[in-house]
This record gives sequence, structure tokens and C-alpha cells, in this order.
Amino acid sequence: MSASFYTHEELQTGVPGLADPQQLLYSASGPMPALILVWRHPVTDELLLRYTTMTPLSWEPFSMMVTVPQSDTQTADTLRVGAICVMAWGGRQTARAHYLAALDLPVGLDQLAIARLHPVASPYGPVPHLRECPLNVECHVDRIVNHNGWRNYWLIVDCFSLDEEILPLPREVVLQRYHLYQADRVGNGQGGQQLRLGMASELSECPRFPVGPKSGWYSIFPRWVDELRDESYLSLTEHDKLIAWHDRYLALFDQVANPERVTLHEQLTSACEAICWQEWPHLHALLAEP
Repeated sequence: MSASFYTHEELQTGVPGLADPQQLLYSASGPMPALILVWRHPVTDELLLRYTTMTPLSWEPFSMMVTVPQSDTQTADTLRVGAICVMAWGGRQTARAHYLAALDLPVGLDQLAIARLHPVASPYGPVPHLRECPLNVECHVDRIVNHNGWRNYWLIVDCFSLDEEILPLPREVVLQRYHLYQADRVGNGQGGQQLRLGMASELSECPRFPVGPKSGWYSIFPRWVDELRDESYLSLTEHDKLIAWHDRYLALFDQVANPERVTLHEQLTSACEAICWQEWPHLHALLAEP
């Protein structure tokens, strides 16, 4: 397989010869979860909608970020720090509503009626959830950051609602049936762009323990080593040696030119590689070296 290399300018403007100038941009970017943001106008109290995409921020507190262009003055002028909003996650049946929520409609129109969406009162706050969306995440705006023409909203999750029909379904079914994502944009044949949304398809599992900690990829290295010892992948001596390497490496971490740090870096890298590819004889030989 050969690779072609592109500059930042080519990513922005496209490559000469490609039929679709957006092809390079979307070939180099992944799908982004698509949702409908709902909030109230701070003066008129009317419900407002806006299509946007979501980026996760942190687990504790549970927070996410949504982004709109700074040129979207209706959103910029009405969605402020401290405001309550709802991120409504839909499925295939709400694709049209997602698109309609992206339109910059005149101020004062009933946007829910135009999108044919129906509000469900929240027991926790003043902003309703959407009946057509199986998952509604209620948040408050914690911070607003403007960057390169985009307005980024940092949202702290307060509560959510979930359709009861989803609870007994297998996880794979839920992932394939719900949650649209933004796939790309293509020409609409009239000089503009057409938004395209997608759904999940087949799921690919990553390896499980011992290729990673029992508690998941977000766990810490020493816990993983403890689990390998407990399941007899490592002897007690091998476990202690690997932990000692790790502790000493962290102690010397800032000393980049230190020969001992360089050696520990190579040893830990080789040990992790052997564990990740389950090459146990090689790992035992490595840990047996003086």
C-alpha cells in the first residue's frame, strides 16, 4: 500500500483533479455524533433548536462540548453561560429533523413545529426533552470558548432521559439502531452542500485481558501488572521486576538524556510489546535478563 501526502492548504482547498473538493477533507476525518440542541430564548422564553455535533470532554464531571459557527448569531446571542440546554440524540427516523434544525430560520418561528418534534416536560429543569429522540441529555453551559470562527460550548451533564424500550435491548442493537453521526457533506447540484448522516453497522471488538487490564483500557499500568501476576502470566519475581522498572522510569522521567532512563524506556517498551502480542516466552526471557 502506498500513501499520498497533503499539505494543510490542500486539505482546506482540495486536490486538483478530484471530482468532489470535499473528498479529501472527509476522507481524513472521522464521523462525529450528531444531535439536536434545545434551549430557551433568555428573553422571549421560546424554544430554540440547532443541529450540532458532540465531542466528549470528561467523565467526572460528565461533560461534553458542542460547536457552532460564530456567525450563527441566533445561537451565540441566546445560549449563554449558565443556561440549561438538552442534547437530543435521534435515530434514522429523525434525520430530516436534524437537517431542519441546521437551517438558519427567521427569529420567532416555532422551530419545533417546523421540525415536527414534540416536547416532553423535564422534571429537572425548564427545557423539555424531545419525544422522538430516544436519548435526551440535560446540561448546563459551563464555559464558552471562541476559536478560529467557532463557538465552543462546554456542557456539564445534569441528568438524562432514555426510552424504556431501549433498556432490555442488546447493546449491539442499540448502537446500530440509534445515534446518528455526521458522515460528510457533498455537493447538492445547485452550488451548495448537502449534509449526510450515517448510522453504525458491524462492530469490531478489541482484544480483552491479558491484552490490557481487566478493568479496561482506562486503567493504570501497575494494576495491569498485578492482574497478570494474579492470573499466573507473571511470576512474583517477574512482577516485582516490572514494577521496579516502572517506578524507576517515572523517577527519571524528566532526565531524557540519562542512560539509565534510556535503557528503562527500551525495556518497558519491549515488555509491553510482548504482553500486547501475547509473546510470553519472549517476555519471560526479557525479564530473566540481569
